[in-house]
Amino acid sequence: MQIIPYFSSPIATFKNENFDLMEHCLEIKEKNLSTNPMHWIHVLYNTLSTQTGYNTSKDPKFFELTKWIQECVNEFTIECGYEKMSPSEMWFNVYKNGDSQEFHNHARSHLSCIYVAEAQKDDSRIFFSRSPVPMFPIPIRNSDEWNYDQVWYPSEKGLLLIFKSDTMHMVEKKVTDTPRITFAYNFLYHKMIT
Repeated sequence: MQIIPYFSSPIATFKNENFDLMEHCLEIKEKNLSTNPMHWIHVLYNTLSTQTGYNTSKDPKFFELTKWIQECVNEFTIECGYEKMSPSEMWFNVYKNGDSQEFHNHARSHLSCIYVAEAQKDDSRIFFSRSPVPMFPIPIRNSDEWNYDQVWYPSEKGLLLIFKSDTMHMVEKKVTDTPRITFAYNFLYHKMIT
């Protein structure tokens, strides 16, 4: 028998703890209120919806992070055979005790990234679900790469995850008091960026 892995949903991991961004992110959070324009069930602070118009992508403190993430995305696209991608959006999230993020995907983009800028050991995990979610799942005897429906990654400081934007993902409820800060990026085929 030959089994061929068609229709894969690759998730790449990279690690770089050289970005110390917590204090700057917390200062921004204090100065810029966040709204809930998407009507999320689980509302947490993010700079995508600040009332003051703060633009994360224009903050020089994040240029080195964005440069490194672009290098990682370039490596990922070459390995997967995708066209070159450029960032179209970027924001950061600050999770406090009790915060979580429901399953969602990132419409109107090709690739997405999550970079864990600040997290403690045993902090909220990031879950990815098979997309689309099966309507009538097949009972599984032994979980492996051929039949899994969900995978998760620990929130380790410096972890970068790159994935196709239609991949469903979520963050479980935070149960610690220290801040958890993540950056999110969306990428588009570079010829689509205006």
